[in-house]
Amino acid sequence: MGCGRSANPEDQALQFWHTFNQRESAALQSWLSKSEKRAVVTTILPFAVANIRVRSAMAEGACPDLLRIDSTRIPGLVESQLIEEVPPHVWKRHSWLKEADELVRYRDSVYGLPQSLDGLALIRKRDRDIAWPINSLDELEKLSAQDGPRLGMLIDGYWVLAFLRAEGSSLPNAAAEPSIHSAAAVRGLERYAALFRSGVAMDLLDERSPSRAMIRAFRNDQIDIAFTGPWDLPALADGAPAMLQVSAFPGAHAPRGGQVLVVPSCSKRAEQAWALALDLSAPKLQAEWAKTLGSIPVTKEGLEGAGPLANAFYKALEGTRPIPRHVHAPELFDDLSPAVLAVVGGDATAEEALAGVNRSWRRLYNLPPEDSLPREDSE
Repeated sequence: MGCGRSANPEDQALQFWHTFNQRESAALQSWLSKSEKRAVVTTILPFAVANIRVRSAMAEGACPDLLRIDSTRIPGLVESQLIEEVPPHVWKRHSWLKEADELVRYRDSVYGLPQSLDGLALIRKRDRDIAWPINSLDELEKLSAQDGPRLGMLIDGYWVLAFLRAEGSSLPNAAAEPSIHSAAAVRGLERYAALFRSGVAMDLLDERSPSRAMIRAFRNDQIDIAFTGPWDLPALADGAPAMLQVSAFPGAHAPRGGQVLVVPSCSKRAEQAWALALDLSAPKLQAEWAKTLGSIPVTKEGLEGAGPLANAFYKALEGTRPIPRHVHAPELFDDLSPAVLAVVGGDATAEEALAGVNRSWRRLYNLPPEDSLPREDSE
C-alpha cells in the first residue's frame, strides 16, 4: 500500500482509498473504467474502522492521494496535520449546498470537498395504511403493534440521538464537558427502548445483519416505516422508487452528516487528487448516483437533476442539526452504542447505562470522575 517509486504501473497511479459500500464501489469502478484521463487504484476501507486503518497505514509510511471518509473525522485529521486545505480555485468550481459546505469546514478553513449528504429520515410505501407524515414522537409511540411491528430502526447510538434531542439532550459540543447522565438523556433513551419493548419497533437483537433484516421486512410489508438513511433507499425501493415517501423525523431532531473527499498531506499527486474529487462531486455524476445509489447530492445543480426521491430526502434533512464538530465527536458513539444495546436488550436501565457512558466520556476527555449528576446536556 506504499507510495514509493516503482516500475509497477499501479505504483504510478493515483491511490484512492474510500468507504463506499458494495453497490457504490461497483458504480465507482464502472465510472472509472470509462475514464481515459487517469489511472486510479482504489482501496476499500470498512466504514467502521476506516479512521483506524488510515492512521495505521500512514504511520507505516503508506499514503493515499485521495481519501473518502465520514465528515466527522475532519477535526481529528486536521489536528493531527494529516490533511490539506482545499485550494481556493478548487473550492469555487461548484455551487455547494449549505449543508454540504458545513461538512468540510473546521476552524474557519475548508479541508475537503463534499461527496454526499446523509442523515436519518422516516420512509414508507405510498400504499401503506398509516397516517403520514408522523408529526410527533407521541404519534410514533401510539402506533398499534397488535398485528406485528410497525417500525424498523437500528439499535445504535446514531439512531438514539434523535430521541435524546427530542427530550432536550444531545452530544456534548467542543466547549462543554462531556455530559449525558441527565434526566433529559434518560427520558430520551427510555422512549427509544420502549418502542422495542412495546413491539412497535422490530426486534433486531438476534439478527446477524440487522440492516438487511429491516430492509427485508419493509419490502415484504411486515413493517410500515423504516427509520434510516439514504444509503438504504435503493434496497427499500426494490426497483420502484416512486412508491416511497420520505418524511422528517418529528421535530427535525434526526442527525445530519455526510461523506467527504480529502487530500492527505503526504499525497504526491495532490493536483490530480483534487481533480478527481471535483469529478466525483460534479453535478451530472451526483444526479446519476442519486437515482441509482440513493446518495444525496452536495451541489445545487446535482440536486436539481437527482429526481423526486433524493429531493424528498434532502427536504427531510432541512432544519436538522449535524453532529458537533470536534476531535472527540466520532468516539462518543463507541461508548453510547453499546449502552443503547444494553438498555434495549434489558441488561441495564437507561440511568445505569448512561452513567457508564458518562464515566467513559470523561476518561476520553481526560477529566476526573464526576461525583454528582451534571447539568442538562447541550450541543
